[in-house]
Amino acid sequence: MHSLQKGAAMQIHFRRCSVVFVIIAVCCVGTSSAEPVAEQVAVYRSKQIAAASDSLPFKPGDAVRILALPDTSSFLAGVYPIDQQGYVHLPLLVDARVDTMTLLQLRDFINARYVNYLRYPTASVEPLIRVSLLGGFHHPGLYYFSSRESLWDAVRLAGGTLRDDGMQLLRWERAKQVISSDLSQFIEAGTSLDSMKFISGDQIVVTAKPRLNGWEIFRDDALPIISFVAATATTVASLYIAVWTSQRN
Repeated sequence: MHSLQKGAAMQIHFRRCSVVFVIIAVCCVGTSSAEPVAEQVAVYRSKQIAAASDSLPFKPGDAVRILALPDTSSFLAGVYPIDQQGYVHLPLLVDARVDTMTLLQLRDFINARYVNYLRYPTASVEPLIRVSLLGGFHHPGLYYFSSRESLWDAVRLAGGTLRDDGMQLLRWERAKQVISSDLSQFIEAGTSLDSMKFISGDQIVVTAKPRLNGWEIFRDDALPIISFVAATATTVASLYIAVWTSQRN
């Protein structure tokens, strides 16, 4: 009896030791496996940062916006078009080639070159894409936009549409191809041009006049002509009658 109790106690002790051993092993494995995951995340983030800093966002035909913070009214503040060779003309300096610079490089270049002209040499630079707004806008033309701006911002800068229903009739075109003829969802959601995958050279188009029905076409086009012909005929008839009357008398 005593030996049976002793054996049972040993089994219980053995099981407890086994459980403790398993717990310790799991913790060790979890810790060792967590470290490589953390290292992989850190490497991935560093690669993302490196890729962002190494990108060349300034393209020929686009533009760069420069702000001399905190003095936003500085002579340097403005939008500078990039010519086809990748150069911009900066005030007080010769042309600077920007298509080979990253954001950080251009910022440091401007801060270094204008250190004697700016009270606070802390320039901010931003690449801009080129988009045309054509047709029924109050101020149609070529505009430069930050890719962070929305389609609504673009339409607002062009003064809005001439037609009351113009916002529902906007078309997005690229190289004479219609990308989308229904942009209402992007306007309602405030989607950025970058999220919509806008690129330089894209166009936003809306027809200037609404489609007319038969009466409106007659009123606007035919009726003025008919009125002119009738008035001319009446004048000629009146002159003829006056001359004929004078000759008889």
